[in-house]
Amino acid sequence: MSFPEKNSQSNNDPENKENNKNDQVTEKEKQLDKNEVEILEENETETETDKAKEKEKEKEKETEQEKEKETEKEKETEQEKEETKEEKNKKNLTNKEQKKKTYTKKEYPKPKGVRNMFFLFGVTALVNLLLAFVYPQNYQYLKTFTFGFDLIPSLFGGVQYFLLFIAISTVMAILSYYPRNLYESLNLKRSIFKTFYGVVIGLHFTLLVISLYFPMNPVLAAAFTLYMIIYILKIHSWYFTADKLEEKLKLSPNAKFNNYLYFLLAPTLIYKNNFEKKEKRRKIYICYKFVSFLLGLLGMWLVYLNYLEPIFIESTNYFFWMLPLDTVRLIIPIQLMWWGIFMTFFRAMLKLTAELLKCKDNRFYDDWWNAHNVREFWKKWNIMFHKFASQHIFKFLLQNSNVSVKISLGAVFIVSGILHEILICSAFRLFSFQWFLTFIIQIFLVIGQSKLPVGLRNGNGGNLIFWSTLFFGIPGLALWYRRLLLLKTVTNGVL
Repeated sequence: MSFPEKNSQSNNDPENKENNKNDQVTEKEKQLDKNEVEILEENETETETDKAKEKEKEKEKETEQEKEKETEKEKETEQEKEETKEEKNKKNLTNKEQKKKTYTKKEYPKPKGVRNMFFLFGVTALVNLLLAFVYPQNYQYLKTFTFGFDLIPSLFGGVQYFLLFIAISTVMAILSYYPRNLYESLNLKRSIFKTFYGVVIGLHFTLLVISLYFPMNPVLAAAFTLYMIIYILKIHSWYFTADKLEEKLKLSPNAKFNNYLYFLLAPTLIYKNNFEKKEKRRKIYICYKFVSFLLGLLGMWLVYLNYLEPIFIESTNYFFWMLPLDTVRLIIPIQLMWWGIFMTFFRAMLKLTAELLKCKDNRFYDDWWNAHNVREFWKKWNIMFHKFASQHIFKFLLQNSNVSVKISLGAVFIVSGILHEILICSAFRLFSFQWFLTFIIQIFLVIGQSKLPVGLRNGNGGNLIFWSTLFFGIPGLALWYRRLLLLKTVTNGVL
């Protein structure tokens, strides 16, 4: 039995033992590799589950945001529905409830001034048609129409005196810069500043009085007087506002003088250290405004020659008993002249000068046709003078004296009445204080209208009252002034 012995020898061989050990090691390594693979797979599955959970959370957040947006939209729709319901309720208010309802200035409906104006135009046109059938002899002037080019040279009567006084007043306005500059450079007393101011303004008024002794056409005389009034107001603003502005911004002497010269030419009555300017001039706009200015002058000349002068001539033969007829006849021509003044000077001339000087501030009027009363009209008719009056009269009195708002407002009307009286009286060489009294009457009109019901002092009712006073007040004033001129000529032996 030799086979078992051989097997025992093979088991006891050292080489076989080593081989068995190596096999065991490889088996252990394989088991370890399998465990690592399993661990890696478990980690991958965990990361995938985490990602899935994060995605689910993001989806939940998105759904929540969408729900919030939907709730916001629902709230907005509910608010819109409530607003529409409120609007419908406001619209469904009866007329009685609207009358009982108290409106504030912001809530009250805006007046339709142009509609009210055309309504009064239509009424006066119908009345004139009826009067033309009753008094045809008083409407014969409507059958003729003349351009009156042969009468245009008469408008330039005394033009040499006009140009002379314009040159003198311009030099005086430029030289008015130096007394105030001397006061600042030498640090003189305030009393000396007041004397400088009084002398400068007094010299301008003396020049205006001297011009009354030289014969000039009323148009040229009114133009020179307006020129002088503008310069007087500009110099007043320069003397009393320059020191306050220079504390904020210091200018060199040359820049200060150039700014003063620009202020004398600019269409404004309030002095500033820095006037805002445009970069370029619009040439087409300048041509348009220049042509519109010439057409406006021509239109006013034709209206005066064909529709105003014949009525003034006829009113010299009779006055009192034909006053209502002449007033009705004058309403439409005078309203055309009124709009001609507005379109020619405010919309054409002032905007033309602003464009030539590259001035950005070219707002010279507001919607005065929608004014509720006379006070609002004067605020919107001439914004340049309104700014001057509010700064140098109204606010000055409130800040420097124990004066109420009503008294300071009355002072604005009084100063405005004096300036209008100077303008008209110097043009016609007739001092009657008529225009001054009209501005005093306007103070009581403002007070009286403030005590009326809400519908008659605000909104469309107040605007209709304003247009009625404008339609009937100016023709009556013009006829009365024409009568005074007639009495003056008769007393001087002209007629």
